Amino acid sequence: MPVPQIDGKLSSGMVKMAGHGSFILGMISDEDTSKISPVGLETYFGHYPSGASFRNLTHFRQNIQTGKFAKFDFGQEVNLKKYNQIAPPEYDLSKIKEVPIALFCGIKDRLASKEDYQWTRDQLGSNVVFYKEYDLGHLGLMCPADKGHI
Repeated sequence: MPVPQIDGKLSSGMVKMAGHGSFILGMISDEDTSKISPVGLETYFGHYPSGASFRNLTHFRQNIQTGKFAKFDFGQEVNLKKYNQIAPPEYDLSKIKEVPIALFCGIKDRLASKEDYQWTRDQLGSNVVFYKEYDLGHLGLMCPADKGHI
């Protein structure tokens, strides 16, 4: 939807109607939806999908399907023009130098696994100045019901 105010009100309203502990949210992102703040979730979905686009979601899907962390796949013809190769090149996180990075990970996240976090940490090397795993899922990490978890 092109108008953020309308989009936010609709998303927020859907969360209110479905309830924060909905089966769908749990199946998609979190093992335990009781660790998600209903108010935080309403706020989050009041801005959703701000900062994301269909292309972002397509890129996310491509990386899941290929098991690679690569640039966007436009198809062979466009990839040849853009990347000078048929398949999109993989990102090389080891090229990131002298950038302090903190990683906060939810070990019950159904959208990103513990192996993903650890792989990312290993690729970033000494740039990672803080790494902590929490007993939370994807939305629980963004909208924790109990601030004591973080």
